[in-house]
Amino acid sequence: FFFQAEDGIRDFCLSRGLGDVYKRQVHGEELLVLEKLGHRTAPRCVVLSNDDSMLFTGCGDEGKVWSTDDFQCIRSFPTGYCTSALFLPKDRFILIADKAGFLTLFDLMKSERVQSIQGHASAIWSLALHKSPAGFDRIAVMSGSADKLVKLWSIGADSKRATIRLIEEKSLNMVEEVNAVRFSPDGRLYAVALLDSTVKVNYADSDRLFLSLYGHKLPVLSLDISSDGALLISGSADKNVKIWGLDFGNCQRSLFAHTEAVTTVQFVKETHYFLSAGRDHAIKFWDADTFQLVMDFEPHLGEVWALAISSIGDFFATASNDRSTKIFRQTREQVFVQEEEEKRHEKIVVEKYAEERLAREEEEEEKAGETQAVTRRRFENLKYGDEIMAAIDRAEGLREQFIEYEATALAARKAGSPAPPPPGLERLAGLSIPESVLEVIKGINPADLENSLKFLHFSYIEKLLIYIRYYVANGIAPELTARLLDYIISTHEINILNSKRLTNILVELQSGLRNGLAREADVIGRNVSSLKLMLSELKEPVSYTHLTLPTIYSV
Repeated sequence: FFFQAEDGIRDFCLSRGLGDVYKRQVHGEELLVLEKLGHRTAPRCVVLSNDDSMLFTGCGDEGKVWSTDDFQCIRSFPTGYCTSALFLPKDRFILIADKAGFLTLFDLMKSERVQSIQGHASAIWSLALHKSPAGFDRIAVMSGSADKLVKLWSIGADSKRATIRLIEEKSLNMVEEVNAVRFSPDGRLYAVALLDSTVKVNYADSDRLFLSLYGHKLPVLSLDISSDGALLISGSADKNVKIWGLDFGNCQRSLFAHTEAVTTVQFVKETHYFLSAGRDHAIKFWDADTFQLVMDFEPHLGEVWALAISSIGDFFATASNDRSTKIFRQTREQVFVQEEEEKRHEKIVVEKYAEERLAREEEEEEKAGETQAVTRRRFENLKYGDEIMAAIDRAEGLREQFIEYEATALAARKAGSPAPPPPGLERLAGLSIPESVLEVIKGINPADLENSLKFLHFSYIEKLLIYIRYYVANGIAPELTARLLDYIISTHEINILNSKRLTNILVELQSGLRNGLAREADVIGRNVSSLKLMLSELKEPVSYTHLTLPTIYSV
């Protein structure tokens, strides 16, 4: 039961069961527009009338009364942020508590506010009613608030207005904030849930402490007492529901009821069955005698804040943060605890299997992605290796052409004939033959260079060593040359040591490469020193005292 409100000013005088009536200005003319039924925000509390014919739901700014037969809105009126409510006997009046500490009494027959008083200094979290508790001979209402007070109110007559009103009878200070209050069915006791995770059970006539129930690790958010006064249940933010005996205050069983905080618990009248709901969106039905979970209900899409059970237990209503109110009705189908447990077990197994399968599929997708990435990287490394070998082949071809050209030119000079034209070097773009190979190597990502060199045959490694000797002798790219030489020695050390020619090349490279790296280190050191000097000059304050005004502004 919810809707998204449109713009406009709502007329509460006309909103009496028809829905929400808004005043609109259309072409200068005031019109009344009837909106859909429902709350604009999530309902926070829900309560059933004594004869189960009406259902009240309250949200952040209004309360609505519904018919439980056809689900039609009977009344709609403005309120504060509703936290708790209850129908008074005969169901003509409803008492609403809000987050600001106000207690508001509404007359449903006249659809008007009868009384609104500041009952507490802070939010009122719970209300409880008893027709004649011990020490009282009339209807009593108990309110528990975050101001650490529990107040007892009586219902008196207002002769001037021919109606009723609330009268404060007494106030009891508690050590912590009050989250929930409840009368025992016989009116002899009342229970108070506190923020310190305990439940205090007092005598209703003298307010003396009867029992102190402790065992929850987090605050108790809700409690209820069975119709025979034998059991008390408490739902806590620690996700547990505890079942207590009211004779000695012993904890008979602690149930891990929900995966999130338990927001509300309530007994089915004249039984030891009870319902619990929590922030995990779940609603569960329990047997307090056997401590068994009887069945689960269809969960809400949001946290369940409140529930109300009919007087004979044939239906119950829930209010959730998903902006919906649901009514669950009893059917003729029999429920067997063992079958329900098997269904829950099967559901857990299926969900676990689905989670494991989903995790496995995700892992396989990740592995496939990693395999594809590795394959793609290997393909790229192979391509780079082929490019290096092709560059070395081109360089060797040009070198052989030059050797042949020099031999032919020498023979022509000896014979006195004109020398042939030299081979074309336009493809090298002004580079030497060894430098053309180095340009190809520079184009490879440094992270892929070593893996690319793995695809080179040792014959190409021998030729690359000869080119490296040329780079070192001419001081070309000493850093890159050192990386190439380091990989070649670490990978092909045994083959190089078995070749006297390659060993001699390494001996030649030793001194030349050391000198080249030393020169490179000197250049880097000078650059770092220059940058530090520039940084220190930028940090120094600039002074213009040496400038004179005529010098600055002169033309």
